[in-house]
Parts: sequence; structure tokens; C-alpha cells
Amino acid sequence: LSSEQRGYAETVRESADALLGIIDDILDVSKLEAGRVELETVAFSLDDLTDGIAAILGPKATEKGIDLVCLVEQTASGAWMGDPTRIRQILLNLAGNAVKFTETGFVSINVTDAGETEGDARMLRFLVEDSGIGLTRAQQARLFTKFSQADATITRRFGGTGLGLAICRELVDLMGGRIKVRSSEGNGSTFEIDLPMVRAAQSLPAQTTEAGLRGLKALVVDDIAIN
Repeated sequence: LSSEQRGYAETVRESADALLGIIDDILDVSKLEAGRVELETVAFSLDDLTDGIAAILGPKATEKGIDLVCLVEQTASGAWMGDPTRIRQILLNLAGNAVKFTETGFVSINVTDAGETEGDARMLRFLVEDSGIGLTRAQQARLFTKFSQADATITRRFGGTGLGLAICRELVDLMGGRIKVRSSEGNGSTFEIDLPMVRAAQSLPAQTTEAGLRGLKALVVDDIAIN
């Protein structure tokens, strides 16, 4: 395509993606309000799930020049029983917003064991942190309200319906968890989600490690401060 044709094609694609996002949000809200959302329980890997989110959001973060990092701590690593599709939806929404509202610095996704139990379930903690624009107390108070944006200019500047965080809260509630936010204006935000999950009876196939590397010392050098 010529540069002009490519520009038109990219505008069409971006518009289609935006409209699809709006339709998805409206359908999710409708199903949640009607009590028709059913959660599945399957074995899945949190490591693979967070890697997938990084793969989806990585290009946009790279384009903006911000660092996107993911860490599943040893206590949370491995196979769990739950609904990976809905957990991915929640994390993609939160991390996607973080990338959208962060101009410099980083976005991080951290998963760890919160140290609580509910019967056979462990409470896992998902932290989505950014160094973005942050939120005032007034904005935080209405953050999980349907069709609410942080301020009147957000829709024009960033797009969106104001439904994403409300959907996240209802999905977290449906899974028996809790969600909260810590933030201050100009100093970034941290969303904290606690979800009760049960270890899978059978572990998923693990990635093989070269036996010849075991026991060797390694120097790791990284210029990403958050790492």
C-alpha cells in the first residue's frame, strides 16, 4: 500500500477495534446484570497466562517507550484451577489501562500468594502497578461505577466506555475475590486483586531446563529499573 492507503487502512482497523471493544463491554455488562455469566474451572498456568498478556501489550508499551514487566513469584507459579479466560480479561483490562495512561516509566504485573486460605483454596494476589497519571481520591471513589471515567476529558483523549473497571469488579466478586486501588494524582496507581484458587491436582507440562546449566553461576545485567 502507499503511505496514504496504509494510513486509511490503519484508521479503519483502529476504529473497528474500538467498536469491538465497546460491543464486548456492553455484552459483558448485560450478561453480568442478567446473572448469565458462568465461570469455568480448568487447570491453567499462571506463568503462561501472564506471558500471554505481556505479548499482547508489549508492542504498545514498546511504542510508547515504557517498560512492561511480569513476575509470577515462586509461591504462585505453576498450575491452578480456575477460569483463565476471565482472569486474563481482568488483567488485560487493568494492564491495558495502565499502558494507556502511562507516558513514561513502567507497568508491572506481579502475582504472589497473599498468605490466606479459604478451605482448600489459597488467596492469590495480583498487583498491576504503573507510574502513570494517577488518581485523586474523588476519582477513586467512582472508579468502579458503570460508565464512569476519571474525568470528562478521558473519553475524548483516550477512548473507552467507562465499563471496563465495573466489569472487572463484578467478575472479581463473582469469583469470590476482592479488588481495590491505591493511587495519588501524578504518582501512578496500583490495583490489587485477591482471588481464591485451588492448586491443580496434576501439574502441567513444564518447560525443560538444560541440565548442563545447573549449578553454574550467571551474571544478569538489566537496564530496566523495575526488574
